[in-house]
Amino acid sequence: MAIRPWTIIKPILLLSVSISVLVGFFMLSQLGPRPLDEVDFTAAGGSSEEAESLLAESDVLLEQFKDVLVLRQPDEEDLALVKESIRLLDEAQRRSPGFLADASSRRQDLQRQYDDGMARILNLDLVKFEEAAGSFRGDGDLKEAEMSLRRAYTIQLKINGDYPLSSYVDVGRATRLAREITFIESEPLHLESMRLEAAAEEAFRDEQWEEARSFLRRAIQTQ
Repeated sequence: MAIRPWTIIKPILLLSVSISVLVGFFMLSQLGPRPLDEVDFTAAGGSSEEAESLLAESDVLLEQFKDVLVLRQPDEEDLALVKESIRLLDEAQRRSPGFLADASSRRQDLQRQYDDGMARILNLDLVKFEEAAGSFRGDGDLKEAEMSLRRAYTIQLKINGDYPLSSYVDVGRATRLAREITFIESEPLHLESMRLEAAAEEAFRDEQWEEARSFLRRAIQTQ
């Protein structure tokens, strides 16, 4: 009996289709997510071991800062320890994302300490300028009083903008300082207006009508 060609070709075709399906499934499996234990941390920029090392360095700096707090208020050099500690923490997270579960809250606590320390230092100068402005104003030196208030205002704006987590952030204080500056700017005109009004009253008493009217017009113009 003659063997039909289809009888020979059919098994070959079925084998070819099966192999193609298996290869297809294999390729698809490679596109999916790999188990965590197969992830190449080095390719992502680092490893958990490197992150641990960076975190340890961050903790050492933070302990040094805490030692300072026991003795005195920190200065800018001391606060640089906190800033570097934050940088190391950020680098650890970059090297191994998700390595530290509480990284976000930990970083915020460190940033708050840094902001509060820097703002406290700036606030010392701000208070000095406010006190100086009061003294200058009491002595009648409005120009120096205004300059001191402007310096205090600039510092408060810096605190509000650069150290937002600080307890020294105070929008109301900045508004008050701006209002005082505006008032001092207008105070010379107010004093001049009062002087002209007094001169007008004296001219009226002396029946110098034209001169009195001139003083009053000038007083109104200065308001």
